[in-house]
Amino acid sequence: MNRADGATLASEQNVGWHLGMQEILFGMLDPLVAKRQINRILDAGCGTGYLAKLLEQRYQAPAFAVDSEQPGLSYARRMNRRRLAQCDVRELPFRPNSFDLVLSMDVVAGLAPGEELRAFAELSRVLARHGLLAVRVAAFDHLHSLPSELAHERQRFTKTRLRHAVEAQGLYIVRCTYVNTLPAPVVDAPWLERALNAPLALEAKLLKAGWSLPFGQSLMLIAEKSGT
Repeated sequence: MNRADGATLASEQNVGWHLGMQEILFGMLDPLVAKRQINRILDAGCGTGYLAKLLEQRYQAPAFAVDSEQPGLSYARRMNRRRLAQCDVRELPFRPNSFDLVLSMDVVAGLAPGEELRAFAELSRVLARHGLLAVRVAAFDHLHSLPSELAHERQRFTKTRLRHAVEAQGLYIVRCTYVNTLPAPVVDAPWLERALNAPLALEAKLLKAGWSLPFGQSLMLIAEKSGT
């Protein structure tokens, strides 16, 4: 087992910041998913595969998981994830209109500027008609920092730039808002993680109620593919 991937999985399951970001994601997705039939899900950039597991459990549909990095996929296989593939988000090995829900969390920011258009084109291609695309990216160039370097981040977005990149694929923007108003901690301090979870939980409630936030470390966008 790769120690870094094991640490990532432990964080996804237990650490306050990760749990808070999951609350935000599902707080925004749940009301929209409730209005649709979800038959197949894709997590593009799955890492350890933990989010794909949560999606399967929450929405009662098979979740396929892909990532460009082998270590995370190897760990996902050890966790009995079966629907896995190694590929680039810009070249997905699926037929058009294959998935009712497509997610890509913190992946596009790792691509060179301009390459996000190729990624969004592929995500849109495999998205079924009336399906939902959920994307999370890093926000604001001036917030690039040492943790950004450690995460191999190559670009950040404003709301306008992200919307334009997704709309260029013919998708309709359902929600687009800044999230994560406080930065993730850079030290391993459980008390700090717990303290940061409280504002993230509040953000999740506000976003679920339909609010949008004017500023944040990240951007969350949900788009729909038309039925024509």
